[in-house]
Parts: sequence; structure tokens; C-alpha cells
Amino acid sequence: MSRVTIADVAGAAGVSKTAVSFAFNNPEKLGQATLDRVLQVALDLGYTPHPAARALSMRRSGTIGVLIPQRLSTVFANQFLGELMQGLGELVEEHDFTLLLVPPLDGSLEGAIRRASVDGFISLGLSPDDQALETLDRIGIPTVLIDSEGSAQHPAVNVDDAGGAEVAARHLLDLGHRQLGIILLPPTRSQAGPTPTSARRLAGYRAAFAGVDAPAPYVVTSGATMAAGARAFESFPKGKRRPTAILAMSDMVAIGVMGAAQAAGLVVPGDLSVVGYDDLPMAAWTSPPLTTVRQPIVEKGRVAAGLLIRRLQGKVVVSPPPLATSLVVRSSTSPPNKR
Repeated sequence: MSRVTIADVAGAAGVSKTAVSFAFNNPEKLGQATLDRVLQVALDLGYTPHPAARALSMRRSGTIGVLIPQRLSTVFANQFLGELMQGLGELVEEHDFTLLLVPPLDGSLEGAIRRASVDGFISLGLSPDDQALETLDRIGIPTVLIDSEGSAQHPAVNVDDAGGAEVAARHLLDLGHRQLGIILLPPTRSQAGPTPTSARRLAGYRAAFAGVDAPAPYVVTSGATMAAGARAFESFPKGKRRPTAILAMSDMVAIGVMGAAQAAGLVVPGDLSVVGYDDLPMAAWTSPPLTTVRQPIVEKGRVAAGLLIRRLQGKVVVSPPPLATSLVVRSSTSPPNKR
């Protein structure tokens, strides 16, 4: 039997070969009725030019995609992903799925989505108005969000970001710190604003500062790696204007800050108190051990995978309540030295 060609599909569907190509590579360029007709004809004829085509038409690849809006080299520099993948993997394996990491393709997350052979996506940190979500909706791939804002179309799994941040800031204020610095998480995409997670945590910090007689904290943005944390430390004022304490939205950043501060001759926490966010396993083994906000990263992954699997089973799911966070006080914080 001869192989079915794009011309065969075009003839049977009554469209051009370009339209067939669009159906598999640029579906947003077609109307929904045309897209559905082309994909159904391709399925009937057995036309599968690429694994992505199979996923688009049959919705059965046995694979769940983890949509990562940043380069893998950046993401893997943060141990957060390893914890999250553990939770995702546990649920996925129980239901005989595999996981596929899907980073941007040639700088385009939309292009990566169109070419990924998956049954559904779990996306990390996308803003609700991100064009990638529009592409997912257009193609019709079920999606669950992590660290984003949920909607009826896109249920989201979050933690109590604001509550955890507020408790962390109050801890430093209760110790007597008034000159503080904040290190924000970076945007997930170029030319994008703050991530929903970053916005919620910043709101939590500010809630703690409300009504406190203290200057406005210094705020900088950093990548979520130790190297980025070290660079962020260098961007804060020096001398008497230097913060006595820093709130970082990532443990990896906080650890980088501590290393840079110690290399500059400062004592942590005597000269500089540092609080992270995540409670990664390594946070308890730093020198000094890191005070941080614990979020249930593994559980976050399990919950997100469970939601997506239920969606793939045709069940209606909604965003669950935020998972609880808590402050873990270790040795990287203390009252400020008088200076």
C-alpha cells in the first residue's frame, strides 16, 4: 500500500496542501471548522507526517508535556524543578503516562507546543494572557497550570504565596530589621511582566511592611539561580545604605546571596540576614542553614498531575485551594548589628 500524502488529504478534505500543512504546524491560521475537517480526514486516511500530527488528531500519545517557558539550561540550575518533577512523575507513572519536557523551540514556546506529541500539558509560571495559552486553546490540548492564575479553561495549582511571604517579612521585622532588600523572581518570558507568583509574594511582603516605620525596601529582579543571586547582592547599596536583611523569592537566589555576602567579608546573619522561599533539601545544609518559606513542591506536582489526568478522562476539574506554606527558621537570620 502506498503512503498517504499531503495531496491525498488535501483532495479528500477539499482544501489546499498549504491548509493541510497549517493544520499540523500553524493551526491558528485556519478556522476551527476547516481545522477539524482536515484533522479528521487525515485520521481517516492514516496520514501522520509527524508525531505531533498524531497527538493533534488522535489525542493519544501516552505522554504528558511539561511546558517550560525558559531554556532548559536556566531551569535545571534551580533544584525546584527536580522536586516538582518528582511529584509529577509519581502520579504520571501510576496512570501509565510518560513525561516530556517542552522548552521553547528556536525561542518560540508556541512552536514547541505545536510540535509536541502529547495528550495534555502542565505549564509552569505562565501569565493568564500568555500567547502560549491561546495556542493551547486553539489546538484543544487540555492544560493545567502551576504557579499561575487559574480560570475555567485552565485550572491552576498554587501555594499560599502571599501568606508565606508576609510571615517571612514579619519575621525579619520582629527581629528589628528596618532596612530590607527584596529579590523578585524574573519574568518567565521576554518582554513579559512579573509572574503571578512574584506578584503575590511581593504583595505579601508589602502587607507585612504596612504600618511599620521603615524606609521602602530596595527591590531588584534576579534569575532563580545561585549565580544570579550573587549578582543581585552586588546590585544593592553599599555602606550604611546596605540592607541589613534580604528577602529572596527563591532558595537558590538566597544561597547565592549568602555566598556573595560572605565573599565580601560580611557575616551571615550578623551583618546580613537572609530568608529564602521553597525549602529545597539543600537549604538545611548551607552554611549557615537557610531560614526559608516551605512550600510543598512535590505535592504541588502530584496535585497538578492528578488534575490533568482527570481532565484527560473527561472529568470536569477546578482550581484547588492554595496549598499551605510555613516559615522554617534556621540560622541565617538574627537581629541586626548596630552600625
